[in-house]
Amino acid sequence: PPPLQYYLTVQTSPPSIGTIPGQGWYNACTVINLTAPDQFPGSTGTRYNFSYWDVNGVSQGAGVYEIAVTMDANKTATAHYITQYFLNLTTNPPGVTTPAGVDWYDAGTNASIFAPEFVGITPEASRYKFVNWTTTDMSEIANPYATSTSVLMDKPKTVTANYVVQYN
Repeated sequence: PPPLQYYLTVQTSPPSIGTIPGQGWYNACTVINLTAPDQFPGSTGTRYNFSYWDVNGVSQGAGVYEIAVTMDANKTATAHYITQYFLNLTTNPPGVTTPAGVDWYDAGTNASIFAPEFVGITPEASRYKFVNWTTTDMSEIANPYATSTSVLMDKPKTVTANYVVQYN
């Protein structure tokens, strides 16, 4: 008689962000090694960062990229990923300074951002003074008038630090 076989389903969460090899029929007692990629790219400014595997709903440990699955029943192995968005910071006028906080952030978190209050132009004569932060949805900035604040990361964003010229 043919050997007893079981089916291994390999999927990602969120679904369909990428493919991980290993799905298929296997002889009973076969050990299948699965390796999750560190990241999957998404649309512009979005990526998926590996978190953990589960097999039939049982976690295999946070940050464990490689797992071994023993085929003693039909099983589903799910690689869980965290959605991350990119935060870009600019200045108006362009090039005044380099605001701090440009990076990738987990979806739903608040990213801390900072820009200096004053940036010198000509010593003792003129300088730029910070006015506010702006973005497409202003309600996502905790305090748009503070040099140090936070912005909700619910999608890829560009936030601009606005400056005006002051003269002595």
